[in-house]
Amino acid sequence: MVIRIYRRRFEAEGYVVDLAVDGELALGCLTRNIPDIVVLDLQLPKVNGVEVLKYIRSNTATTHLPVIVFSNAVFGSLAEEAAKSGATVCRTKASCTPQELVELIRTTLGIVSSPSAVKV
Repeated sequence: MVIRIYRRRFEAEGYVVDLAVDGELALGCLTRNIPDIVVLDLQLPKVNGVEVLKYIRSNTATTHLPVIVFSNAVFGSLAEEAAKSGATVCRTKASCTPQELVELIRTTLGIVSSPSAVKV
């Protein structure tokens, strides 16, 4: 599965990964342990990624978090809504390699803080 490849890559880079396979679990993770950055798919079961992003931006504890939208749905209405809801950056899964995503995370965190967790 693709998510395992990315998880292994992040862990090999020294990141601690907290994985949520649906939006409901992602919301739960965000209330228990606030990460340094969120990598978010828009097409999630139960609660879609845009709703997760809206939660992040509306909560004072998480509003500052950089959110990388990493989805094949970066074109169309979901992507437009994600951009309006405060996505830091959007990338397409189909055109972004694991190494490119790691570099994007590094660049994004370079203006925030040193990483202790990456939520995917």
